[in-house]
Amino acid sequence: MREFYKQVLEVVSRCTGFPEVQILHDRHEMCTDARYLLVHFLSRHLRCNEIVHLTGLSKQAVSQICNGYDARARFKYSLRSTAKCIELELFG
Repeated sequence: MREFYKQVLEVVSRCTGFPEVQILHDRHEMCTDARYLLVHFLSRHLRCNEIVHLTGLSKQAVSQICNGYDARARFKYSLRSTAKCIELELFG
């Protein structure tokens, strides 16, 4: 579980160009997008409680991200484009 988290965080960091700590804590819009991507890809294999434990984000924040990802991605080409990059690196 922790290895998967580290792998996803590294790939999100590489594809977005933001350091890992910035992805988790910065309020800048691009870092928020990176956080959405991180949680989105983690949620494919981990439960909400596991994501909360690994990231240190609140349960409310993780739930909001999981529930709001599709709407955010619909209006942001950059988010969709970066998601494709992450998808390719993680899952081939």
